[in-house]
Amino acid sequence: MHLIVTFAMALLLMLPDHLYKLANPAYRVAFNPDEFGALVVVTFLVVAIRRAWLLAGALVFFGLLQLSQLLHFAYFGSLIAPHEVGLFFHEQGEIWESLAGVAPYMLAPTAALAVAYAAIVWLWRKTHRQTLNLLCPTLILLALLPIMPLKAYGTAKPQKFYPNPKSTSLKNTYYAVSFFLGKDLPERLSGKAPKAYLPYEVTKRASPGPINIIVVMGESLGYSHMSLFGYERSTTPRLESLKNDPGFVYHRAIAGGISTKASLPLFFNIQREPDNVQHMFRYESNLLKMAKEQGLVTHYISNQTSHLSTYSGTEYADHYLTQENMEPLYQKEYDATLVTALKRIDLAKSNFIVLHQRNSHSPYHNNYPPSFERYPTANLDRYQFTVNTYDNSVGFTDHVLYEIIRTLKEKSPIPTYVFFTADHGELIGEGGRYGHAMLTPDVAAVPFIFFASRGDAAKIAQVRAMQHPSHYEIGKAVAKVMGYEVVNPNEAGGIYYVNGANLDGSAGYLAYRKGSGSEVLPIP
Repeated sequence: MHLIVTFAMALLLMLPDHLYKLANPAYRVAFNPDEFGALVVVTFLVVAIRRAWLLAGALVFFGLLQLSQLLHFAYFGSLIAPHEVGLFFHEQGEIWESLAGVAPYMLAPTAALAVAYAAIVWLWRKTHRQTLNLLCPTLILLALLPIMPLKAYGTAKPQKFYPNPKSTSLKNTYYAVSFFLGKDLPERLSGKAPKAYLPYEVTKRASPGPINIIVVMGESLGYSHMSLFGYERSTTPRLESLKNDPGFVYHRAIAGGISTKASLPLFFNIQREPDNVQHMFRYESNLLKMAKEQGLVTHYISNQTSHLSTYSGTEYADHYLTQENMEPLYQKEYDATLVTALKRIDLAKSNFIVLHQRNSHSPYHNNYPPSFERYPTANLDRYQFTVNTYDNSVGFTDHVLYEIIRTLKEKSPIPTYVFFTADHGELIGEGGRYGHAMLTPDVAAVPFIFFASRGDAAKIAQVRAMQHPSHYEIGKAVAKVMGYEVVNPNEAGGIYYVNGANLDGSAGYLAYRKGSGSEVLPIP
């Protein structure tokens, strides 16, 4: 009986998220067996609590975690960030005033929670005399609670505590509070406070009219291995065939970060400063949000996991697919799944489409079809194996991006603009180094490719005039095509940044100015 009640209560604790998802499809929670297993363990102990007041305390704790997350999402349209938890303690008046002003929108999450918790109380009252009487379950639960705050205290990777769009409110809020207690609060008490920035100014200048805007985000792709940019091997012949097309533009560019987790939200929020976390959390200049406000149908389609899309604005995606949805097709088609997904979209309507690749992520040979093994991979030393498999993956990206462009040319009857860059570059043995976890200009060296079909000549000219653009500038260009002007009052002296591996700049960052050619000039 104890196990039956345990599983039933665990499911009921997950119920508010899924009920709220029915009321608000932008809430992306999905069933995760690992999260359910962890919740079963906790619930096993909760069910063993025989005293009603102790059980009530546990349920109040769980309820506050869930309700705060769901109310936050209902009001802000985003999940609670670890750095936001501290705001509750010095902005309570503003928070409660804001919630009171939109009380009707709070009914759905509150009702979902009330239904689930009423069922939990009823079930416990009916069955608690038939459950196990464990020794000190409350003490065990209290001993478990500090584990995550202690991990946060010792972590160098705060992104592990950031919310996952598909995780439950219990997990996301517990992780956020744990980060606040273990990392943020001690730093604040020691006198270290987040730097304050002025808010960005976003102005809608015009309606874009009928339009398709496609942002293709590559993975671990540096331009140094693309023949389009002068690499000695012919790795991008199909893209090179577009050179004479008046709508085709390509530039060397600079990524906003050296990891996907940092680079994506920086790009999609058009963020310049590496530690301006409040700008990121508030979606002041988020591309998906702006696209939705302009009436475009928004799509976020990724061959990578959902946790990598945190703070990219997926809450504003009308259609949201990640590796968890795409994996069976990916095993057959690899990144060509993005072309398949694109063909299913009605391109006669106005769309904002994000296509996120996985192709050039290591191990490279696992992410392209065998038919694209142009360079041999057997019986090679590490360096040559890495170079050959990476170049094969670049050749597959050449194919995928060309097919995306060809599909749009054939199927989109309205002005269409394609923006392609990569989250970061990759070191392929340069100086004996491999991968992308190093904060250097080489890792930030990425391509920027633009293609317009039936596009406006002035818009094409503006993109063509860009010089060695940063991700920040590319994001601004996307917003401009969409009809927006983004002004950042924090800009100064032509300085740009490459963020380290962490979203909040805590892993360091590189400040630079652009040289006359393709140089990046680091600022000490």
